[in-house]
Amino acid sequence: MLLTQYIILTFMSLGLVQASPTAPHDSPQRLSFDDVVLLGNDGSSKVLKESEYNKLAARSNVTPNTLAPQMRQVLNRRGCEQSTEIEVISDTQFTNSDVAMSPVVNSAGSDSDSLAVSRGYSIANSVTVTAGADITLVKDILGLSFSIAYAQTWTTTDTQTFTFSVPDNQYGLIVSQPLVRRILGQTISGCTDNPTRTDFTADSYSSKAFGGLDWVTGIIRLCNSTTYPVSFCSGEGEHY
Repeated sequence: MLLTQYIILTFMSLGLVQASPTAPHDSPQRLSFDDVVLLGNDGSSKVLKESEYNKLAARSNVTPNTLAPQMRQVLNRRGCEQSTEIEVISDTQFTNSDVAMSPVVNSAGSDSDSLAVSRGYSIANSVTVTAGADITLVKDILGLSFSIAYAQTWTTTDTQTFTFSVPDNQYGLIVSQPLVRRILGQTISGCTDNPTRTDFTADSYSSKAFGGLDWVTGIIRLCNSTTYPVSFCSGEGEHY
């Protein structure tokens, strides 16, 4: 059972918290298991405790993984008998599911065991489509209309940015809960009086850098549990 369940919000990205930039560190910034690191679009970071989160959450009325009301926008519409169109149904931002940034470790018999951000963990902008959709067309039009590079990937290369203590006799790993921009829509192609519709989902992230680590805007925290595998702290799934 997950012992520490956080309300995880990207307050800085939503304009609810003003954080002071955190200077790069030559040595790891050591954090407790109940610390959460907020990362801002301007490259700043701020460490808060769970109790501070709860107070901010109560005032903000913002919840993670909640989509805003749908917005409709039609792009690349051409008035011809044979046409290909992209229809944007919603364009929203929310806290995405866990992205692992370290292996899972077990703090057996000692609360001094700790975890640092590991090399080689990655996250990427992506577009997924249902069968029959032209994924290249979707990427090209969305990239042109929203200035998003859907080939961009971030990979951790710095192992000394943050170090979290793992509570005694628990399993834990460092996770990122990034702020994702998700565009949902459809491609509409073929004869204009009887077109074929196919769905697409496009996810993208914002670049940022702090303490020598290039990553994405969002939150970095420890996800811990008394059992293995460790259940996701945001989203559905398990860490092994």
